[in-house]
Amino acid sequence: DTRRERLDAFDAVANKTDAATRAIGVASYLLPALDTIPPPSPEAMASALGPLEQLSVAYHNFPFSGLLVFILLSNVASNAAAPRLQRFSARHAIVLDLASAVGLPLALALGGPGALDPARLAFAGLILASVGLTAFGVEPGLVPGTGQLTKKFTDDFDSTVRQVISATVGTAPLNITELVDRLETRAEDEDADNDDASKK
Repeated sequence: DTRRERLDAFDAVANKTDAATRAIGVASYLLPALDTIPPPSPEAMASALGPLEQLSVAYHNFPFSGLLVFILLSNVASNAAAPRLQRFSARHAIVLDLASAVGLPLALALGGPGALDPARLAFAGLILASVGLTAFGVEPGLVPGTGQLTKKFTDDFDSTVRQVISATVGTAPLNITELVDRLETRAEDEDADNDDASKK
C-alpha cells in the first residue's frame, strides 16, 4: 500500500538520531545561549565562558545575525523531511530564545540588577539540560515549560503531516513540505474568512 509506505518512510526519517542529527540539534541551542550569556567583560572573557563570549561578540556584531538565524531555525523546524529531533531542537531553541527575551528584562524590572544573574542561570540550566539530552539523541520534551510547549507544537506538526499523507490518493511522488505549506495556507485563508464573517 503506497499510503502505508509513505507513512513508514516519514516515520523512518523522523526517528533518526544519528550523529549528524544530534550535532545539528545541539548547534541549534547556540541561539538562546548567545542571547542569554552576560555582556562581554574582562572577567567573563577570562572565565570558562570566554570562547562563548567571543562568539557572542562576533554574532551580535554581524548585521541581521539574529534574524538570519531565526529564519534558518524556522525553516529547519518546519521541514517535514528532517528528523524529528532536529525539528524539535530548532523549534525549542526559538522558544527558549523568545522566553529569555521576555524573562530577562522582566527579571530586571521586577527584581533589579541583582535578579539578572539568577535569571540567566535558570535559562542556562534549561539550555544545558536540552543540549545534554539532545547530544544523547533524547528529545528534551520534559524540560519545564519550554520543552513541553515545543513537544505540543512538534506533535501537532507531525500529526498534520500524517493527515496529509493519509489523505493523498495516487502514486505520484509526494512532496511533504509543499503539501504542509498548502494545508497551512488553506487554514490561514479559512481564519481570514471567519474574521471577515465575524466583522459582518
